[in-house]
Amino acid sequence: RARCRVVQYKVGCKPECELDVFIPSTTTIPSGDFPVIFHVHGGGWDSGDKSNPATPIGYWLERNYAFVSIQYRFPSQMPAGATIFEILDDVQDAWEYVNYNGLEWGIDTSRVLFYGDSAGGHLACTVAYRSAAPGIRGIMNIYGATEWDYYMSSEVSDGEALVNMIHKLLPSNGSKDDEEIYSNASCSTYATSDSPPILTLHGTWDTLVPIEMSRHLHDVVDSLNVTNLLVEVSLEEHGLDFGWYSVGGQITTYAMERFVASQLLG
Repeated sequence: RARCRVVQYKVGCKPECELDVFIPSTTTIPSGDFPVIFHVHGGGWDSGDKSNPATPIGYWLERNYAFVSIQYRFPSQMPAGATIFEILDDVQDAWEYVNYNGLEWGIDTSRVLFYGDSAGGHLACTVAYRSAAPGIRGIMNIYGATEWDYYMSSEVSDGEALVNMIHKLLPSNGSKDDEEIYSNASCSTYATSDSPPILTLHGTWDTLVPIEMSRHLHDVVDSLNVTNLLVEVSLEEHGLDFGWYSVGGQITTYAMERFVASQLLG
């Protein structure tokens, strides 16, 4: 069992910008000492829901981690002309709200790990590196479409579905050939030698988000001497972590659990 609250983190949103806060009900850990997993859902930047992470929320609560899952607005729900940068700002605002109010809720915002899959992996990684907040201890990027600049300027950008998703999120007055836009929306752009460790899991047969994106991201952080691990899961497609008893699901859960423990409890 756990304590749960639904919080509006930003006013004036239609629909409302909300996040769920789950806190373990154990009495063996003092209030304020629960490390936090900050979850950003996937869904192609224009669908999905905060209530449905691939690894069940209860899995983390049983291990005495607080779990925060946020809902960001989709371009179809925003005023005309909304771009990827408004979505990133929603995620940033949610994080800042959690960071400011965490002590009141009984969670430890000096020990936070960002977690997202697919579009959520991109958003979580980019905001975590862009904000450079000292409380962010690590990032779990599950087959995230993180590297827009690399993807759109390389031969791997032959997937029509992902290219179309990205083009819909560009500024209306921007060119589809504007490298600065892609760079500003890429996770590795904000990586420095002080960036927190990152774990990525990616299927080698991913036909939506090519694994080359993750390889490029890890090449960049590796060159900066940032602690990182890329787990290439053989023969797995996009969505490898869904299905609790699937091979991909078990590999993902084990890798995440060990990474979370090493970064938040070590």
